[in-house]
Amino acid sequence: MVYQVKRDDLTRKYRWFNDPGTTPNTSNSQKEHIQVKKTEGYEILYLIQDFYNERGWSTEKWVKIIEAYLHTNSLSDVHTHKKLIELLRRNFPK
Repeated sequence: MVYQVKRDDLTRKYRWFNDPGTTPNTSNSQKEHIQVKKTEGYEILYLIQDFYNERGWSTEKWVKIIEAYLHTNSLSDVHTHKKLIELLRRNFPK
């Protein structure tokens, strides 16, 4: 069973406003164009959960590592859900 990422798993300080455009029920074609606001906790949470679902990971082992990676300077100009997921695929094993 895939691990369900929780707010408490994240280490950074975020704003926690739920934006309906980034809910887990958003279709994949819609997610391609979503701009992820890295200051919004739910957006980071949903992005990490999507990646966890894709990988099928069953522990919280990668959550903090992925969270830190999403906030690196090299990704400061990357904001679309699609591009962030592509970069996660390249940098994290199955």
